[in-house]
Amino acid sequence: MSLISKAFTRFARVFWRQMSTKQKARFIEKNPPIGKIDWVKHEILSRAFSNQEWRRLGACASEPETVKWIEEEIKAGDVFYDIGASIGAYSLIAAKNTNSSVTVYAFEPTASSFSSLVSNIALNHLGECVIPLNIALSDKTQFVRFVYGSLEAGATKHPGLAGKGERAGNEEVFTQPVFAWALDEFIERASLKPPTHIKIDVDGSEILVLRGALKILTSIRLRLVQVEVRKGDAGTEREVRDILESRGFKLVGRFRDDTHKPADLLFKRQQ
Repeated sequence: MSLISKAFTRFARVFWRQMSTKQKARFIEKNPPIGKIDWVKHEILSRAFSNQEWRRLGACASEPETVKWIEEEIKAGDVFYDIGASIGAYSLIAAKNTNSSVTVYAFEPTASSFSSLVSNIALNHLGECVIPLNIALSDKTQFVRFVYGSLEAGATKHPGLAGKGERAGNEEVFTQPVFAWALDEFIERASLKPPTHIKIDVDGSEILVLRGALKILTSIRLRLVQVEVRKGDAGTEREVRDILESRGFKLVGRFRDDTHKPADLLFKRQQ
């Protein structure tokens, strides 16, 4: 860092400390921190107020195989269900990659991440094709408890529905009653377009989501499903495979399972 840069940084820090809280809030409103997702094909802007949101800017490096199948498999006219969309990186990639010629339903139950999801859709002018849905999905349509492990936008590994997620047993920072839907019923009641592709990343509640979607999983229109499962959770992985294989899908890919990260299981419908 040059002497000029160091001097400017010191000045900025002093100036920031002397501002009132109200002045800081106004400054951030007018100059929100915005970053770019690490996708080389098109520019995608993303709000970056929290450390977790900054981490999400590396979505492509984090899940390169997910980005690859989105680019190769999702075509114009398709319908992508991004279940556990967080701040929307993969929803936005699907939309941008097809020049907004797909329909994306982005499901995100947490309040902070949903706020960023909506902002990011607006930032990238994708409101016509990316539809944010602030609901939880489960095996039944009913009120449930959603347990937060963090209130940061973009945070992951929440204990989730009734504490079933990856941080179950750890500190719970907040518990919120939410109305959860079985996906089959929600599709019917909300008149959603049926999916051609589904991505499920729900921090340990994936079996609940699949059990609530047994009808749509039999649809010939649905061609591909990716499900994230916790590393070492053989019971959940076995049940995921049983549900999808019994409905005509075959496991064709397994990603990220050689690290500390969860495994992404990719299933394709067999002809």
